[in-house]
Amino acid sequence: MNKKAQSQVITTVLIILVVLGLVVIVWNVFNSTISNSSEEIEINSFTTEIQIDKLEVLPNGNINIKVKTIRGEMESLRFIFHREQDSSITIEKTQNIPKQLETKEFTFTNLEVPGTIVEVSVIPTIEGDLGMEVKRLIN
Repeated sequence: MNKKAQSQVITTVLIILVVLGLVVIVWNVFNSTISNSSEEIEINSFTTEIQIDKLEVLPNGNINIKVKTIRGEMESLRFIFHREQDSSITIEKTQNIPKQLETKEFTFTNLEVPGTIVEVSVIPTIEGDLGMEVKRLIN
């Protein structure tokens, strides 16, 4: 075997070894990142489901909202009132939270929620984490 053929074989083997080394390094970085990130994902936000049964603005400006819990247990409900002027007011309720398959009514006065409200969002809180948001437009 001549020296030129030997150097080509050695070069090919070295390139293959370098590529395999890089694959191992990249795999270790991505694998540890994915493993660490997957441990941080909370399933609670997907196991709680609520719906807004009724949303009405009374003649005195108060807002009544009936919230029904379809499944799951929650610590609190966060109500977000979206105004016409691209601003919002957030009120969190920790008392009288509906249990699974229960419906509770919440009333907010026009002093708590001043201005013209165009949309209401309700977000459940589970073990300190926010659940899935439910929105409803005001007719």
